[in-house]
Amino acid sequence: MMTPPPLWQVRFYCPASFSETFAEAFEDEAAATSWIGEDEDSEWLVELIFEEEPSSKLIQEKISNLENQWDTKISEFSLTPVPQKDWVLATYQQFPPLKLGQFYVYGSHVEETPPSDMHSILVDAATAFGSGQHSTTAGCLLILDQLAPLNPKTALDMGCGSGILALAMASLWACPILACDNDFEAVRVTQENAILNKLDDHLQSFQSEGFASPRLKEEGPFEIITANILAGPLIEMAGDMRIHTTLGGKIVLSGLLITQAPQVIVAYEAQGFRLLEEKPIQEWMTLLMERSQ
Repeated sequence: MMTPPPLWQVRFYCPASFSETFAEAFEDEAAATSWIGEDEDSEWLVELIFEEEPSSKLIQEKISNLENQWDTKISEFSLTPVPQKDWVLATYQQFPPLKLGQFYVYGSHVEETPPSDMHSILVDAATAFGSGQHSTTAGCLLILDQLAPLNPKTALDMGCGSGILALAMASLWACPILACDNDFEAVRVTQENAILNKLDDHLQSFQSEGFASPRLKEEGPFEIITANILAGPLIEMAGDMRIHTTLGGKIVLSGLLITQAPQVIVAYEAQGFRLLEEKPIQEWMTLLMERSQ
């Protein structure tokens, strides 16, 4: 039997709060990405697996651009060939289950039975776009935990990624939950996860560039909107967010650094929202706001 050609592994360490950001930057090129560490670690390991030998120069140039963008540094960069194995399984097994408020987020590799007194969400880390490991996703889940008693009639996850926030809302509330993203793969993964979690009876995902889809106007406005994106796009869509949020409706905004929060707050206050809570985790911020006018 012929030995299969080796895969290529890139490894480096970066500040824990940026580990997912650096890993996801290589999703289009890499066959698998992972970021590994413990809550108390200041640096996490980022691992990238490539099916063919990548250009070390191009990878390091991309990393350098990310370092400049986020004003941070990596360490211990390496590029080495590794024997082929089930890297998807190996990636899954790096992620322990998470308990965030009343949410229990776990991957299919976890053998223990989910706790019966929590809302269990099955999301495999290597299927991309958010697994609960990043501080922004964790912040959103903790805010949703606080909003659980509201029992809204409509809810939206804008920029759904893996759909983890939409899944969390669908596990809390029986109302229709919409999830949209400009990336078709995110839409597919979200619907797949909804089926996997038996929540597809009231969770539907579809493609939309921001709020451009007519479906959002037809089925909105929404009482709850989550948007874990980036500060720039959040500021740009503040006006559309107002149009699609009910008076008194709540919005959960994340994907922004603590230093970017004031700009986002100002943009949304100008649209009639008021700040209810700031939830910082590491260097990242999650905002809870309410449309008050």
